[in-house]
Amino acid sequence: MAKYHSVRRYVGALLESKAVPVRRMEVAAGQEMQLTPCDQRRDILDGGNSFSQPFTAQRLYLPVFDLQGMSTLKVTVVSKGITSQSLDRSRDSFDYQIDVAIQKKVANEIATIDALMLLAEEIGDYFRTNPLSSYPGARCMNVENTPVYAQDHLQELRQFTSVLTLTFRLWR
Repeated sequence: MAKYHSVRRYVGALLESKAVPVRRMEVAAGQEMQLTPCDQRRDILDGGNSFSQPFTAQRLYLPVFDLQGMSTLKVTVVSKGITSQSLDRSRDSFDYQIDVAIQKKVANEIATIDALMLLAEEIGDYFRTNPLSSYPGARCMNVENTPVYAQDHLQELRQFTSVLTLTFRLWR
């Protein structure tokens, strides 16, 4: 049976204990990795790189557009997910998934769709082969484009939609 003094010591220890520090996902002080990769991807996409078609990428939380506004090319960057894994007592691995959507209302013309497919491939190739200047420790581990384009969007909406999922890994 526990004595009153042991309960008192236990309660005292609880009151004296400090809150467990929240571990934020930071690369450097003040730089939140959860939001910044999307900004980084958008900046790289907009930053004078030679893609086959000019565009301005947007970072959005809820990428919903009116069909009438889809006549111009839209490239949207959205955070998809974060996965962390402990490597040992002092190091962790973080995988950041980011979706890059390429969308445009098109007539069912092979040449126009081929040009948009080429753009999706160029964007994937760029991230797979180029390190990020703001995060030199982050590496693009995977570029997924499944399905290559949304057939239902093309058939029902006459809109080309292709979504690349980029997975970047950072070790800390």
